Amino acid sequence: HLVRRARVALGQGDREGAVSALQGLLATYPMMGHFYWFYAALLETEAERAQFRADLDAALSRLHPWNKPIDFQVAAYRLTGDHGLAK
Repeated sequence: HLVRRARVALGQGDREGAVSALQGLLATYPMMGHFYWFYAALLETEAERAQFRADLDAALSRLHPWNKPIDFQVAAYRLTGDHGLAK
């Protein structure tokens, strides 16, 4: 339901509501990487990008290195301009 909430919020012009729903998804389901780039695509400020990096680091720290959705991780980092991290 959080994906639906994010989409509805975004459709209603509530970007912050969409980000909030995606933060919940990232915290709850860290292996589902498509949330990474959806969340990263909504960021506008450096403060939001810093929060995203903290949220993503926390989510990834809960996963075994072999279980990380690296493709989505790379895409999310590239969207935020963190090209050095996208390796």
